[in-house]
Amino acid sequence: MTRITVFLLLPLSLLLSTHSFAKATQTFHEDYSLTTYLNPYTQEPDQVELFTKQASSEAFFGLTCSTGNSLPALQILLLNKAAISPTPKLMTVQYQIRPSDKRAPIPLQGILKIQSQNNQKQNRIRLEIPTQQIGSFQQLQQSYQQLLDQLKNGQTLHIKIAHHSLGEYDYTFSLKGLNYLLTSNESLCF
Repeated sequence: MTRITVFLLLPLSLLLSTHSFAKATQTFHEDYSLTTYLNPYTQEPDQVELFTKQASSEAFFGLTCSTGNSLPALQILLLNKAAISPTPKLMTVQYQIRPSDKRAPIPLQGILKIQSQNNQKQNRIRLEIPTQQIGSFQQLQQSYQQLLDQLKNGQTLHIKIAHHSLGEYDYTFSLKGLNYLLTSNESLCF
């Protein structure tokens, strides 16, 4: 039994830790930073992270796409003084993409998590589509695809997050450069 456990866990640990050995490259386009992680075995792109910063604070908006996940991960990262909560929270999210493409916005919720790295306070708010309103995984993928299309075609993203014990917080992020960088890497998102 021990041999089987070691035999199964060793390959699993290698799969889960590929990014610790992966080569990363970083490029910039307009207001976005793109980090591309290469699979150490194939040297093909394995994951991309696209981030932009709000001009007036330590608030960042980004998305991550990887071959290991069939949906993109959207998030707001709040550092140091921009952090809003010392405990995890489920946040309500309202957003507006300008210019608007006249489609109804995809409903989102925010899951706030607390992290600390190198004496730096962090709030990570994962933005996700509530699954209660989606009938199938294919519909969920289509909703994320529609959301990414709206983001790619916009110029600014205005997000309001709220929690009854914290109040409301507004963030505005540029979307300039997202279309170019995401279009060339979108195959990793789905």
